Amino acid sequence: MTAPVFATVTTERSANGHPTYDIDFDLDGDIKIDIPGPFGPVPISERESDLLDIAIAVHFLERDQRKKAESNRVRLIDATLPVRDPAFWAGQADKVASLLRWMGGIDWRVSFVQSTASVRTAAKTVTDRARTIVLNSGGMDSTCGLSGLMSQASSVRLASFYTLNSNIQKDIASSLGFEKPSQMRAVWRVRNERRGNGALSYRSFLFLTFGAIVARSFDADRLLQFENGVMARAVTPAASYFTTRHAHPRTHRLFGELVGAIGLNLTIENPFKDMTKGEEVEVCRQNLSGKADALLKGTDSCWYFHYVRVPVRFGSGAIDKTPRRHCGICVPCLVRRAAFGDTDYVYDPSHPPKIANSSGVDPRSFTYNLDAMKRFAEIVLATQDGPTFRRAMSANAIDIDPETGTWDELQSLYSRFATEFSKQFP
Repeated sequence: MTAPVFATVTTERSANGHPTYDIDFDLDGDIKIDIPGPFGPVPISERESDLLDIAIAVHFLERDQRKKAESNRVRLIDATLPVRDPAFWAGQADKVASLLRWMGGIDWRVSFVQSTASVRTAAKTVTDRARTIVLNSGGMDSTCGLSGLMSQASSVRLASFYTLNSNIQKDIASSLGFEKPSQMRAVWRVRNERRGNGALSYRSFLFLTFGAIVARSFDADRLLQFENGVMARAVTPAASYFTTRHAHPRTHRLFGELVGAIGLNLTIENPFKDMTKGEEVEVCRQNLSGKADALLKGTDSCWYFHYVRVPVRFGSGAIDKTPRRHCGICVPCLVRRAAFGDTDYVYDPSHPPKIANSSGVDPRSFTYNLDAMKRFAEIVLATQDGPTFRRAMSANAIDIDPETGTWDELQSLYSRFATEFSKQFP
């Protein structure tokens, strides 16, 4: 059985005379896909399995890109993806490409090739039904969201995609009184043969897809992705940034249209879209009384939580890091610290190391995210309403999609965040 994936990646300019390079692998031969479940009683259909394979293929195409170069970004990915019904998916190519263009900020062309892989199945199924499925990443946002659903635990199931966070996800579910999450894992069979330096713009496409299929298996009609509004709305702190649009309102709309095309009647919601991370932490503390902080301390927010090195923006080499600890440098760590007020980070960018480490890291690599977000907070706090917020964003070349929210909503949300952030990082 074969499920071949092929893509040509085109960069903005020629690097060493070659502006393009190819990526190819086989979903069954090169990717180890485990779905331990448990799933509900409705089996995975062929089209649902195809959508899952598309999402897995896209995720690993991104992971196998060459190391990100700030001065030579990817412009186009021309991908051929394996499905069991190429004729049907040819009619959905525009929907898939539109979602990927939006999520990654680059152009995609998508076509499909015949796959002979078996329809995906879960190792364990149960007879239960559910009304609501919640994406349970093992992070602070999903944990805060679950704390408000404990009284509905009998009608809620959790969906978790994991690589190294399986135990964190299961421990959170158990601590809050939910059934063991429906889990899935996908990893390279031979990791050292792949580049693996790509970003994670499309990981949420895979996570949402898995959640939708879990929902179908339990006959649920509601999928919740809890993400604080600051990260979900994806307003960048500076024009030079690209923030992942993993839970953006437009992402949810485009994904809903795609799953609707394969017959899934599913409402996709983010109940935290109007809240800062600090506000959701306070809600969790109210829901769990004195138990919230201990539970939230064990959640994973860092882009590099399991890494032993953090990539740098300036200079060469990498920043050494203790695995299974928050780096303290990345944007999610800074947002977490502003909300939670904790200090358990490998590095404090407010007091960076005095000298670059032995691998040649420029000291600015410890502070550039903090500097950008401090400046962003200053800009936002100088606004009074939607129109002044709009003018401030325009003056600083920060582009905001119309589906992100009204200017008054965004000004209110980001002003509250800026206040939280400035208290933690004066």
